[in-house]
Amino acid sequence: MFELIGKVADFEVAAQALGLEWLGSQDPGKYERISQDDDVEEEEDDAEAEAGGDGGVLYLTMPSLNGLKGLLAQWNRYKRDEPPAYDKRALWAMFSYLADLRVWSEKDRIDPALARHIGALVAAHPDRQVLVELDFWYRSEKERRDNSIETLHRLLDEAGGEMLDQVDISEIKYQGALVSLPVAVAQELSKGNKLARFDDIMTIRPQSLYSAEIPSEEPATGPAFPTQEPTRQCITALLDGYPVSGHAALVNRVTVHEVDVRGGNVPALSRNHGTAMASLIVHGDLQASTGAISRPVAIIPVLTDSGKAGSRETTPKGKLPIGVIYRALQALVASRGNPELAGVTVVNHSICDTYAPFVRRPSPWATLLDYFSHKHRLLFIVSAGNIAESFPLGDVYADLNEFNIALPEEREAALLLAINEAKATRGILSPAEAINGVTVGALHIDGAGPQASGIDPYPSVRMTNLASATGFGVNRSLKPDLVEQGGRFAAGCSNIQGGGGVKVHAQTAAGMGHQVASPSVSGDLTHVTRTAGTSNAAALVSRACNQIADAVEDAFNTDGTNWIDLPTRAVILKALLAHGTSWGDIGDILYDAYPPHESTKHAKRKDSIAKFIGYGRPNLERIISGTDNRITLLADDEIQHDQLHEYRVPLPTAMLNTRDVRSITLTLSWSTPVVTHSVDYRGVALKLVNPDGKSGFWKGVARQLQPVHTTSERGTLLHIKLEGGKLIKTAQADGIFIGVQAMARHVSQHGQPIPYALAITLEMGQSLQTGIYNEVQQEIRARNAARATTRVGART
Repeated sequence: MFELIGKVADFEVAAQALGLEWLGSQDPGKYERISQDDDVEEEEDDAEAEAGGDGGVLYLTMPSLNGLKGLLAQWNRYKRDEPPAYDKRALWAMFSYLADLRVWSEKDRIDPALARHIGALVAAHPDRQVLVELDFWYRSEKERRDNSIETLHRLLDEAGGEMLDQVDISEIKYQGALVSLPVAVAQELSKGNKLARFDDIMTIRPQSLYSAEIPSEEPATGPAFPTQEPTRQCITALLDGYPVSGHAALVNRVTVHEVDVRGGNVPALSRNHGTAMASLIVHGDLQASTGAISRPVAIIPVLTDSGKAGSRETTPKGKLPIGVIYRALQALVASRGNPELAGVTVVNHSICDTYAPFVRRPSPWATLLDYFSHKHRLLFIVSAGNIAESFPLGDVYADLNEFNIALPEEREAALLLAINEAKATRGILSPAEAINGVTVGALHIDGAGPQASGIDPYPSVRMTNLASATGFGVNRSLKPDLVEQGGRFAAGCSNIQGGGGVKVHAQTAAGMGHQVASPSVSGDLTHVTRTAGTSNAAALVSRACNQIADAVEDAFNTDGTNWIDLPTRAVILKALLAHGTSWGDIGDILYDAYPPHESTKHAKRKDSIAKFIGYGRPNLERIISGTDNRITLLADDEIQHDQLHEYRVPLPTAMLNTRDVRSITLTLSWSTPVVTHSVDYRGVALKLVNPDGKSGFWKGVARQLQPVHTTSERGTLLHIKLEGGKLIKTAQADGIFIGVQAMARHVSQHGQPIPYALAITLEMGQSLQTGIYNEVQQEIRARNAARATTRVGART
């Protein structure tokens, strides 16, 4: 293991010159800061990090044990300041980038959560085999990967264990295995048994598993569902449970494509989650539906019946979930010749690893989504994950009785502060850290009306519900990206044992949640139930993508372009999805309530807010419809490292010679290749810049309350709203300059085409008819007509 004091890229050049093979990289200090929720102020200059980053830990393979011993011996000579032999000068040059060099040990190999996971399983089922997941160092040569599996088989035979599944995904350099171990062997892992000392294994961690459960509220007969069939092309694939495809809400609206999960193996009464998610995508909350979308939904089942009593669904037993998802995505992209799947651009992924909150580095599951997103131009809509664990309310209430009799507004204030204090233990669940997708948190909103039972934790504010997981993501990137209504939970409360105080968790309650299609004991195909969670929020965002796609399709069709054929189709939807977001009232409330309150710590406070709500909730009305005093422009293209694409936005005359409030909203989205062996991970970064290469765009406007720009710039989605009323007397002759700047974060990404989309909205705040829309539209059309060739003309 190589611990760096210099830049990753510089060290990599020196190491590769010596023939060393990369296996992976990590910056433990940076990732530990994420999990510990430190107080680092985030407005600092990121120039050094953007230039390549330093202070990381990298892992490389050695050709043999003797080679490793020789390297350590030379390192010890270097540390003693001994001069290098003639043939070791290149090695000394590489050593100059290192703070330390040591052997990867079982301490590094064992996931910190493994011992707790094994303990919990043993306590509940002392005689049951323990399932654990092994991630191997990925070797370039297939023979070496095969040898690793053969050795693992021998170790399992000796220990009385069994290999249940293995996956080799060359696209993301991943090799993993799911194994079953006797309890005694599993308990010895953390003590360093033979399996823990197997050098070919990088990490040993709890089994990846998604477990979904729909609340047990008694189903009821649903509304009269619309009978008209979809009229447009399918753009959405749902990776979820097997649906009740004959349900009145879904008939003629979904198509099922089987890969791992077969309908014959999933009882009708267990088809809850997939039916619910499909219902939300097609209709939204049935209690407040605005109608069915105009497109069908393709479903690839990846969940099946758990075999337990109740309605729980899980990823298939004995299979690695990443393998199930990989095969589903392979089938999806291989079937694009099928008219039903040819236009799929959005993939709803309302499932996550129940046992794996994101810590330290991207999970293989997230890396898989990022790879398919960029390679195959897909937009993954990913749920942030639901957290079931309780969190304490501090010393506000002595006991449960005091909490129950408190005024609702007092409880609400106490809960807002307490959940912020607990956010470090409520991180997003993998693969929600995926950087190319859109991660969605859940707001405490639904169309159910006043609850029939339980305590409403947030009766007056639109906060995230009590189950919604909080960010950040890879390298402190913004996660969740946005939030949508996820249904309401009541506040389940209990006294803290062994001391005073109260703890709270999300609890389902009668009359709360979204109304969705549901299977029925009697076989009634109109039954509905209620459910809540981040899965719902993700499904509603996928629904929004379909509504945006209709508007995009109509706009592109004016010049005969089929937008689904564009390499930018996924990032167009991502940009427009985020373009109408804002923090709104909840942002103001949390900014006033959350610490730290010092004026010099405003970035820390905004980061706390962003961990809950990202950029905020989408407002489709601002995107798919225009007004006379507002216009939205859209540009899309591909860009490469070190390129600058320049856009000039005409300033309408209505925005001159007035002190009325005016705003400009900028949203930039892109997808990036990922570098799995680099701590930077994100292959290419994009920025919005002015002519000087900085982030100031327009005199007389200032940023609204929104995420810190350094946090926003660490992902693949930038959203900025500028507003002001300063008098501007003359417009720039050629319009407002907005530049898109690309910079590869790894030398291997030079020359890679990066698809991006840029959405820009100009708006006047007054109610008078200003004519902005028509004026800017005419100017843009005149410019496009005057150019024989252009990058990609802005669309209105």
